[in-house]
Amino acid sequence: MALGACRVIDMANAGLTLTMARMAPYLRVDPNGGAQTLVLPATALCAGLVCEILNAADAAETITLNDAAGTLVMSIAQNRACTIACDWTSWLGHKYTITLT
Repeated sequence: MALGACRVIDMANAGLTLTMARMAPYLRVDPNGGAQTLVLPATALCAGLVCEILNAADAAETITLNDAAGTLVMSIAQNRACTIACDWTSWLGHKYTITLT
């Protein structure tokens, strides 16, 4: 499966379930109106997938990442990012801070 380099996602002030068609190596996500939940695709579909997710909110809006079963993977605050990886059975992640210019 070929994934595009970067994808911009506007959550439009609503939770969102990612499909494999919307995945990319880099996701720039804007909750757009408040804290939102982003549900990752099922792990059975994503073995070996690595993705960087940036919270590009213009205010203090948190993105909560859940797996397909609803289990918390991590939360990403405004201007923070994380790298997630799927090992076939679970999503693993690491958070870091960035500076948007």
